[in-house]
Amino acid sequence: MKNESALLASSKLFCILALVLWGLSLSGDGFNPDMGTMLKPPMLLFVSGLGFLCLGSVFLWKMRASQTRLLCLYTFIMLAMLWLSPVIMQSSPVSAQWAYGIYYPNTQFISQTGGIDPAGYTFHNWPGFFILDYSLSAVAGTSCLDFMAFYGPFLMQVLILVPLYCLFKNIIPNPNHRFAAIWVFYLANWVAQLYFVPQGVGVFFLICLLAIITSPGFSASEGNAVSHRVVIILVLAALTVSHLLTSIVALLCVGALTLSRLVKGFNLGILAGMLVGCWTIYGAATQFDSQLPDFANRAFELENLFQFSSSSGGGDAGAAFLEISRARFIFSGLFAGLAVLGVLLSLKYRNRFDFSLFALEGVAIVILCSMLYGSEFWTRAFLFSLVPIAYFAVKLLRNRLSTLVMAAVLLVAIPGHLLAHYGAIPDMVSRFDLAAWQYLENYTLRGYISGGISYIKPDYLSLPLKKLDWQDGLLVSQGYTGRYPQYLQIGRSTGVDWVYYNGDSQYVPALEAALEDSASYGLIYQNGEMNIYFNQGAS
Repeated sequence: MKNESALLASSKLFCILALVLWGLSLSGDGFNPDMGTMLKPPMLLFVSGLGFLCLGSVFLWKMRASQTRLLCLYTFIMLAMLWLSPVIMQSSPVSAQWAYGIYYPNTQFISQTGGIDPAGYTFHNWPGFFILDYSLSAVAGTSCLDFMAFYGPFLMQVLILVPLYCLFKNIIPNPNHRFAAIWVFYLANWVAQLYFVPQGVGVFFLICLLAIITSPGFSASEGNAVSHRVVIILVLAALTVSHLLTSIVALLCVGALTLSRLVKGFNLGILAGMLVGCWTIYGAATQFDSQLPDFANRAFELENLFQFSSSSGGGDAGAAFLEISRARFIFSGLFAGLAVLGVLLSLKYRNRFDFSLFALEGVAIVILCSMLYGSEFWTRAFLFSLVPIAYFAVKLLRNRLSTLVMAAVLLVAIPGHLLAHYGAIPDMVSRFDLAAWQYLENYTLRGYISGGISYIKPDYLSLPLKKLDWQDGLLVSQGYTGRYPQYLQIGRSTGVDWVYYNGDSQYVPALEAALEDSASYGLIYQNGEMNIYFNQGAS
């Protein structure tokens, strides 16, 4: 009893220290974790604060009495620290550039026309996310773009937390250990897809599906209760129209859980197969027709499995790019090792869900080997491994030595998460980049776009700077025909991106100097950090 009281008091003290250190770190200038800043304020204060919060949680995980309310508070603080801090410190979430440059144009078309255009907008082949995004703006009476781009990532973590807790409540008997699994899930995830993006919405519905299937009521009725059938149909339908890969994973998960005998019969598998198959062939016919040949050519080419996308740049890749890529593989391997130890401990501490969760990891391995997402197959497979990894990792809390190992791994994982998640500098966009994007959005109708935030919509063609060469006084590439105006976004972030990916600090300054001297290009926009150079083209 005295030990329990001491653990509780120490936990609360550590939580207070964490909040104080977090508050002090927020006074810093920008949220930019990298190898150089991790050991200096404010990042050192931030890492220390999150470390104290983690240790305070470990104390509660080891208590015999349930500490659900306090652990829920700690978890919420952890989510706020990891996903709100960039916004508070005037940086941006990793997904902000995609929200503006890729996803917003898809929602904008629905808002303007009231319909979808799968032929013109690839993402409209799975329009669920964009219909949701449009609906939120319609209810709010104004565009939610800025709010969701910056605060959507944190809100998505909180939203996913609800079905995630329900899932772990169903499969992990110890109420305190459930929150340990949640910590592992969020700390291990460096893949920037659990945001307010199609993949994030898809994963939310996938976890909802798993939470329903593992619930005691579903097992008792063997899935035949009308309420379960209705909810599963709605979840599967929403998932199917939201994200292709996640809907395929849902189908494979149902198959894996059927093989593990957690799901009785084949009705659920047939339903999932019909929904995914029919929508892919008929609802997403444009994407299906264009992508099927490419997928068939590369599917399950296992000789390419270890040709990491991180090294795709070969000898031309920047040192920073390769450094972060290696850090991500090592970081992922750290949690994979933790899960392997948990699997070994499962031989001693058995649970009836062990084989089912092992089968779900098999689904992630199938996705890895399928290479469905081309160069991103490693990252997507790791994303779908998070639930099994979290489940098996908490097995280490069953004895003292393995608990110390788990606590040490989580403490090391805190700076590792920051590097893997936020360390890729080009993923972070400044307010100056957004201002330049807004200029293009408000004052242009079509064009070739190079540099800055990506711009993916009809009548706009993205020309990567790396593929541009001078020809007759113009910067052109294979896709350039001159039929549209050309806009070159050149600024501080352009130079940072070029050094990160290509390791060359001289190219962008030389390019900007050449544009200043060029008779073909004029400066039409500038702010503190970004300039836009313009060529009229043949239009």
